[in-house]
Amino acid sequence: MELPTSGKDYYDELADGIYALEKVIKAHKNSLNIEIELRIGQIIENRFKSGLGSEEFYNKIKDLLESNKNWDRIVRTKTDELNNNGIRKITHFNGKKVPKQSCIQKTRIKTINLKYTNCPYDIRISVACEVDSEEKIKTGTLRKKERDSYYYNNFRFDLTKVIQTENTVVSTNYEFEIEFLNLKNDVSDIYRAHSALLKMRDIINNCEKIEDAKLEIDLDTELKGLSI
Repeated sequence: MELPTSGKDYYDELADGIYALEKVIKAHKNSLNIEIELRIGQIIENRFKSGLGSEEFYNKIKDLLESNKNWDRIVRTKTDELNNNGIRKITHFNGKKVPKQSCIQKTRIKTINLKYTNCPYDIRISVACEVDSEEKIKTGTLRKKERDSYYYNNFRFDLTKVIQTENTVVSTNYEFEIEFLNLKNDVSDIYRAHSALLKMRDIINNCEKIEDAKLEIDLDTELKGLSI
């Protein structure tokens, strides 16, 4: 499955990102409980702010994903997440009278920010470890999520509306991520990296046409443990 493109591979435009992502995949794909994903956001004053920042672009992406008929499956979920010091208590609403609850600890392993020149968005490569937690939390930041997950082959596309409450302040954000699946299969690391970034480009280009762009590693990003 490919999202609509001009048929080009855009390798020169994406080369720095492909190289960095290939190294990340190679370094972490055999680790236990590892999540590797690409996330849309913006680098502002040397900090990465996750999210689309636009309901209009959220709707454009949703229309694009819904128009594709080749997904392996689509899963729609509603959850409440209470976050405190890396611990997440998640309440899953699946239409049953008694919601399911789980608790996980998420630890960030690595982030690499990719600056996308002449584009409305930048991209973050994120590696994290998720494990079940017995720790109980009762306070923290509450995030109500409505997520549409589109599965195809070695990827999951997550489009999420997030309503966050922190210290009585309520805000709404819209997020898009691509998570890698089946990391231990025989697909080459460089092909996987190139394919994922092409898909990310398709999504961004659908929001605002990309011209004369270049994906570059942000010089202030963390690169510990990788020879890049």
